[in-house]
This record gives sequence, structure tokens and C-alpha cells, in this order.
Amino acid sequence: MANEKTVAVNYTAEQTAEMIEQYLANPTTDTVAKLAEALGKTVRSITMKLVREKVYVKKEYTSKTGAKVIKKDSLIDSLLNLKRK
Repeated sequence: MANEKTVAVNYTAEQTAEMIEQYLANPTTDTVAKLAEALGKTVRSITMKLVREKVYVKKEYTSKTGAKVIKKDSLIDSLLNLKRK
């Protein structure tokens, strides 16, 4: 006897297509929350499905003042490049 695995499908093809269409039209966390409520899923589940479908856009982090955050590793790389010149 062969081992047969049955995979539970969380989203139908139609749900996935609708989810992608709505998210691409308005890629915000509010859209993800609305999709989660409409589909009866968690926000995390919707986010991960969009990531798997390669359409999710990661939100950019900003400082308290609203400026773009400079990560330490990129700052160090910049300093090393200056030192080499």
C-alpha cells in the first residue's frame, strides 16, 4: 500500500485570484484586514498567502519623525567604502 497524503486546501483558485486582484488594486494593511474578514481567515494567513503568490509588498519602516530608517549594516558598509577611497 502506498502512503497517500491529502493536502487541505485553504484557498480556492477563485479566492486566490480575487485576493490578488484586490490587493494589487490597493496594497495596504487595511486591504489585508478586509480580505481576512471577508474570507474568515486571519490577517497572518492572508499575508502569507500573498507572500507565497509573490505579490505582497513589505511595508517600509520609518522612524518616529517619519524619516526612512537606515540600518546599521548599510551604514557600516558606507563607512567602509569611504575608508577604502
